[in-house]
Amino acid sequence: MAKRRYNKQRVTQARKLIVEQVPITVAVSSYGIEIYKDKIVCPFHNDDNPSCMVSDEYKTYHCFGCHAKGTVVEFVRDYERLQGNDNYSQVDAIEELAKVFRIDIPDLEDMSLIKTDEDKKMARPVDTKRVIEKKLEQVERKTRGLEDMSERLRVYAILDDYYFGKITGEEAILKIKGDK
Repeated sequence: MAKRRYNKQRVTQARKLIVEQVPITVAVSSYGIEIYKDKIVCPFHNDDNPSCMVSDEYKTYHCFGCHAKGTVVEFVRDYERLQGNDNYSQVDAIEELAKVFRIDIPDLEDMSLIKTDEDKKMARPVDTKRVIEKKLEQVERKTRGLEDMSERLRVYAILDDYYFGKITGEEAILKIKGDK
């Protein structure tokens, strides 16, 4: 299944419509959560007393226990995740709320952002000159690495000769410098 891509402006516009039109108390009640005046027992943590404020006036919820907060969209998203829908997103919440409360929202998917493999290949032509230059740079780096390695091995061989008493310290220094 192809990954869905969304138009951010349309998602923002739809979210705003949902928050304006869906009373948070109605959405919370639809999950079977009892509202005591303007508070609920928070479903997001182990709560015995109503510690989560819900306000239709401010269009938000806020738990003073676990600090969960947001609008009706975040409440639905977080509650669905709590029920085991781990991949439930803000867009899923917006689409569900729009469907349940019969709110017309714009199409959130942006087909222009969904590219086929063929589109991706055609998007940028291959610059063969640049590809060849990059390959040459890689070869040069590897060559320098080999030269460095061979120089290190030469120095190690000289140091071995010195440690095993085959040459003196002065001779080793001269050999390393390349004078002898």
